[in-house]
Amino acid sequence: MPSSVASGDFNGDGFADLAVTDKGDDDVSILLNDGDGTFTFLDNYAVGDTPYAMVTGNFDGNSKLDLAVANQMDDTISVLPGNGDGTFDDQVTHNTGTNPRSIAVGDFDHDGRSDLVTADFNDDTVSVLRGKGADEFHRRMVFPAGDTPRSIAVARFNGDGDRDLAVVDDMAERVTILLAGPGATFRKAGHFGVGSMPFSVATGDFNRDGDEDTVVSNSGDNDVSVRLGKGDGTFGNRTDYDVGTNPFYVAVGNLGGTKYPDLAVANADDDDVYVLPGKNDGTFGDFVNVPVGDFPLWLSLANFDHMYGRDIAAASDNDDRVWVALNAP
Repeated sequence: MPSSVASGDFNGDGFADLAVTDKGDDDVSILLNDGDGTFTFLDNYAVGDTPYAMVTGNFDGNSKLDLAVANQMDDTISVLPGNGDGTFDDQVTHNTGTNPRSIAVGDFDHDGRSDLVTADFNDDTVSVLRGKGADEFHRRMVFPAGDTPRSIAVARFNGDGDRDLAVVDDMAERVTILLAGPGATFRKAGHFGVGSMPFSVATGDFNRDGDEDTVVSNSGDNDVSVRLGKGDGTFGNRTDYDVGTNPFYVAVGNLGGTKYPDLAVANADDDDVYVLPGKNDGTFGDFVNVPVGDFPLWLSLANFDHMYGRDIAAASDNDDRVWVALNAP
């Protein structure tokens, strides 16, 4: 039962590989890119109870990609140190809050080391773990978020150079903005409404004005909500775009071969992904339908075959597969 997928060059051959969490088997599968956008299974690695979300990063400063996995049912993250050849060492675990549903990475204290942050669904908090190197992290710091935080994204929202947080509050149906302070601390700076049953948040500069914008998938309304950032931690009016049925995950990337950011939305009940092309002014064009597997929950965007811009990898919950859709001219 794949719950999330992440991409990165795990063996140093220049091609993006895949890591897939399996919430039924409590492990992560590594699939190496054959160089043409097809993949070969390499190995599984044990993680915690019900792995739900995952990120890649260089947590020990050795230039080899590592993995960090949020384990929903045992309130931990598992860090898998990469060896640079596609293999990983055994997990190192760290405590989070209760029921972590999302994980993100950023250097929050400007020490040159990657830090981690989780959205702790049952605690209404985010947990920050500052990197110490060697895949170790300081004791977590806890900051209030909104009501049942489900998804988290890292971006610079107010122009001070610090990495801030956008957190989807599931029950409150809004996004809470947490602005960074000294020493990897965060404070609530406001919130804005989104649609019904918001599931995930992503960021990007949609109108190319230098300020980070947000997009949220609303699984109850079958749409996504876009708000343009003003550069001071606040956002403009909401614009909604209709997508498919039960949109779970939204990702931002260059999918059309242009320099403009596009949106990719996983429609769980339609077994497809909608691609909404960016127009460079903060708006998006008519969707392109990309069929994938049964009940896609999570997306990762990367150029898997070195052609035509980024491609799509979708973790499909009901058919125990990851589907890869390669971009075409």
